Amino acid sequence: MGRIFGVQITYVAGGIKNMSKDGSFRGGKRLGSGKKPMPLEEKILNGKAKPPDLKDHKITNLEGITVPEPRDYLDKEQKVQIQTRAKEIYESMYQWLVKMGCADRVNPDLIEQYSQSYARYIQVETIISATGFLAKHPTTGAAMQSPYVMMSELFLKQSVRAYMQIDEVVKSNVEAGYMPFTSDLKEIEGFLTK
Repeated sequence: MGRIFGVQITYVAGGIKNMSKDGSFRGGKRLGSGKKPMPLEEKILNGKAKPPDLKDHKITNLEGITVPEPRDYLDKEQKVQIQTRAKEIYESMYQWLVKMGCADRVNPDLIEQYSQSYARYIQVETIISATGFLAKHPTTGAAMQSPYVMMSELFLKQSVRAYMQIDEVVKSNVEAGYMPFTSDLKEIEGFLTK
């Protein structure tokens, strides 16, 4: 161990590592930094990956895949009299994953997280539609932004983050014919009016 310009350094077999005064190492590669992996479809088109050889592969014994049952909390009765649609969203997301051939590659907890946060987003938007964007301040009585607006933003942010993780897995594992998961607008309107 030694000190150079006030920075304590540690000598290790592979070289020198920077150490701060509190003994922790700082710097280095950050999580999520660097070039993102190329989707499999682009790798095949660019000649960087070979498509699988399916000439000798015989398909036998085809079975339909049933959607695994989500946990009970996705379909619990709510304190507010608005029914949550998390189970329906879970089933439609899982069917899309089966269609893309990636149902076994995505963690079911992540699908539940997405469906729960998106269902809560729809639920809060329904409340905003009924009550409006403004609320009365509890102590002063002045107009203020409804707390449901911030809740809506947070639930949407959570659902987008979970969707992006699911979508990244699908993009990197689908060979051809990638289609992003989209809900019908009529389906969403149905959620908001129920």
